[in-house]
Amino acid sequence: MTISQSIKLVALFLSISLSTFAQVTDTLDLVWSDEFDGNELDNSKWAACPEWHRQGGSYWEADNAWLNGQGQLKLRVSERNDSVFCGAIRTHKRYNQKYGYFEVKCRVPQIHGGWAAFWLMPYGNKVGNLGNDGTEMDVFESINGWNGKVNQALHWDGYGSEHQKASKSMTNWGLYDGKYHVFGMMWTPSEYIFYIDNIETWRTSAGGVSDVEQYMKLTMEVSNATWPGDWNNQTTKPITWTVDYVRTYQLPTATNSENVLVKSSVSAYPNPSNGLITIENSFESLTVYTINTLQGKQMLKGYLSAANNQLDVSALLSGVYIINVGNERIKIVKR
Repeated sequence: MTISQSIKLVALFLSISLSTFAQVTDTLDLVWSDEFDGNELDNSKWAACPEWHRQGGSYWEADNAWLNGQGQLKLRVSERNDSVFCGAIRTHKRYNQKYGYFEVKCRVPQIHGGWAAFWLMPYGNKVGNLGNDGTEMDVFESINGWNGKVNQALHWDGYGSEHQKASKSMTNWGLYDGKYHVFGMMWTPSEYIFYIDNIETWRTSAGGVSDVEQYMKLTMEVSNATWPGDWNNQTTKPITWTVDYVRTYQLPTATNSENVLVKSSVSAYPNPSNGLITIENSFESLTVYTINTLQGKQMLKGYLSAANNQLDVSALLSGVYIINVGNERIKIVKR
């Protein structure tokens, strides 16, 4: 067998192995979706965002969003006459939802000075009542994508001097590999739960949980500030973001969603990793862990606690493994 054939077999094994894990949506009911089939954007679902001047560095423009006729939405960042124009669409006054799971599958673009984002917006984000009366929910933003980073965030109490926010950023997740990745957020009456490729990344109720219907947005933009990187360092232009689908799901039921979404006591990051993995946990004493292959072969064993919470997986071969710790099982990927 050649090296090329071996690599293909390993890739096939990994794709099959990953598909055997439960998906977030397995217990949920699909209520709305756009698979972006056809040649024209469905105007019963989406409309172009107003052509506002965004972040002082770019304008949203309707012509920079289109379907490619092969089942994908394309959003673009381009320059013309010393100005930057970005694609942006929204379900404003076409589709709103309160609670549920919101998911996008896309290829993540790398941009200096700008980003792509999938987010939910309320029809009002006023000061007072924290975020209960509406919170901007950023399911993902490719801010600092040129540095391998993605961001998840919440914004509430308006956008003025009393604005508040909470966020979590992740680096080195391998999301800028030109392949499709899935970003999702579960919005329940008590918290928000964020996911990347069906792995939980952040769970929070920061700002109080919004209890009003909100609409969705898919946007690209460029800032004239330098905190997202410098647009002047962007050498590839125009930049295109490819989106495969957007789907939304209901919670299992209004009464049992809290039981279905029981909080895991552990999480792992970065994941994928080729070195140290941090296991966030609430264990008060040393707890045994094992790392096993998908076939059950034990590869590593040791002890974890809240203070002693780092694992070195550098000696493992590239692939998918299971960490068993306490009563939890976590899927990890060794790069």
